[in-house]
Amino acid sequence: PGTTGVATYGDWVVVGAPFENTCDVGVNPKGGLGEEDGEVCPYSGAVYVFRKKNGLWSQTARIKPPTAGPMQSFGASIAMTGGNDKMGPDVGARMVVGSPGINGDVLVYDYKVSTDNWELTWSFAKIVGGNNDIGAHGAAVDINHKYIAVGAPAEDTNKFGNVGAVYILSSTNLN
Repeated sequence: PGTTGVATYGDWVVVGAPFENTCDVGVNPKGGLGEEDGEVCPYSGAVYVFRKKNGLWSQTARIKPPTAGPMQSFGASIAMTGGNDKMGPDVGARMVVGSPGINGDVLVYDYKVSTDNWELTWSFAKIVGGNNDIGAHGAAVDINHKYIAVGAPAEDTNKFGNVGAVYILSSTNLN
């Protein structure tokens, strides 16, 4: 676990909670797998989405990793980009969520929104293995309309160890 991600776009604010311990999954989970049921997934993480309407802020979504498990740090990094201006700024807006924890191979998730409905559209699994490296892929993320950048500060694919890496992905090929 590392930092807490925060991203803004227009009337949206998204806050990461990478240390959240509940085991529920997906967008707006209905519960049943939370701490109150005895199920704990330390550092599984979550993302809270807030939106301003008519001058008032309210929470519109809570997003958990698509699969339950500890040590994912989902929400450690977050980035957003705008949607289709011809159809309105909320149609097609995108959010990328980093999950640089040590449990699991999927480390970055891409979501699209239509009004207040977030949908997982794509996920990025670690590209490089070798040297028992955990890489911390997803510790930093950024997105624009054409590219997604994925930071891996602990990548150690060469003899110098933990020199880090950035992966640039074409977002046009991810939809």
